[in-house]
Amino acid sequence: MSDIKDKPSKSKRNRISSLRLLESRGIEYMTNNDGIHLIVTGNYGFIDFWPGTGKWKTRDNSMSGFGVFGLLEMIESGQI
Repeated sequence: MSDIKDKPSKSKRNRISSLRLLESRGIEYMTNNDGIHLIVTGNYGFIDFWPGTGKWKTRDNSMSGFGVFGLLEMIESGQI
């Protein structure tokens, strides 16, 4: 039986899966704090993204949201 301590936390799983999704879509990013904070390259500037919680916001504070899929949709549609 597996010990619960062996299972990665939900936020760690979110960080790993978000990185994989960004990479698979060819979206550039820089990591801070061991992947806790990412600086994602959007169409018009940088986007701060915290994959553990899913929170993201544009650097000019014009848009914000939650979830990697929403972030990807906004970037790929050219909205941010």
